[in-house]
Amino acid sequence: MSGTDTHVAPLDAAATRAALADGAVARWWQVTAFLEVSGPDAATLLDGICTQAVQRIEPGHAALGLFLDGKAKIIAPTLIHRLPDAPWTNERRPDEPAIDGGTYLLETLPELVEPLRAHISRYRLRSRATIAASSLSSIAVAGPEAAELVGSLPATDGSWTSVAGQAAPTHAFLGSAEACAELVRGPLAALLAEPDATESHRIDAGIPSLHDLLPGRMPAEVGGMVAVALDAGCYLGQEPVARLHFRGHPNRTLRRLESTDPIVVARAVESEAVGEEDAPFELRRIDAAAGRASGRLTTWATRPDGSIAALAVLRREIEQDELLQLPDTATSLRVLDASPAAE
Repeated sequence: MSGTDTHVAPLDAAATRAALADGAVARWWQVTAFLEVSGPDAATLLDGICTQAVQRIEPGHAALGLFLDGKAKIIAPTLIHRLPDAPWTNERRPDEPAIDGGTYLLETLPELVEPLRAHISRYRLRSRATIAASSLSSIAVAGPEAAELVGSLPATDGSWTSVAGQAAPTHAFLGSAEACAELVRGPLAALLAEPDATESHRIDAGIPSLHDLLPGRMPAEVGGMVAVALDAGCYLGQEPVARLHFRGHPNRTLRRLESTDPIVVARAVESEAVGEEDAPFELRRIDAAAGRASGRLTTWATRPDGSIAALAVLRREIEQDELLQLPDTATSLRVLDASPAAE
């Protein structure tokens, strides 16, 4: 949840799901962080290392994009918000007059901000662009009436973007924690969403979040092709991404699951060993407690009826209706989606 206490009670789960279908709700729980890339060359810089066609994002809009290494493995998934252009000063030549420059806020997981900053900085070279972490907070307003609601809100210090590819029409407000709190205590007070209801709505729609787009995996393995513009031109990692999409078959894919059991995951192991942090989230076939894992649980949430909706990266051979189990628990999850191997 957000670090700012609003003292505003959220809607219950059923009311939240109803508003996502027929009205609008406000989501405010801060689990992401921001990196700002701005300047006249910002779009060109990002286009060369991002799977999204950054230059085609209009001011006031946002789209998912992935930053990959040379082998097309994800370094950081991002939601790329383009803000209105603003005056930009070249930090290398502060005596030069300010000029107009594009401003992009890259929303990602907090632990990935620094790796992402270092990655983009490596390719900056002589680009007229500034790269810096940002302390902004955010609110999302989602539902069929989101655009109308956002248009009726009083002006406040911050920016709104229309976010593409979500489970419901979504507009994001990016501003200070104080500005977000002012909105939530005021015009959005009666619309504050119940977190699990909005997350289960997203998961039931099969829409990946930043938490599903696992670093170290190829986009097609984690549902990340929704963040890839296949006509975006050249970018770092493009060739393996295109080859796998058009000619290959990923060994893993993002799939939907459900459970009637509560999900309790053991605390992740503190280790730098590759893959060891995934151990508590591994899924295995019920009759195969030992041996190769069948997949990795990524996100889950409780539906209004008490059942669990989940997403997981599963191996292709796992079939629809199979039951999978978390380690050291009695929790079983049923696979809802057919395997791509059967297509």
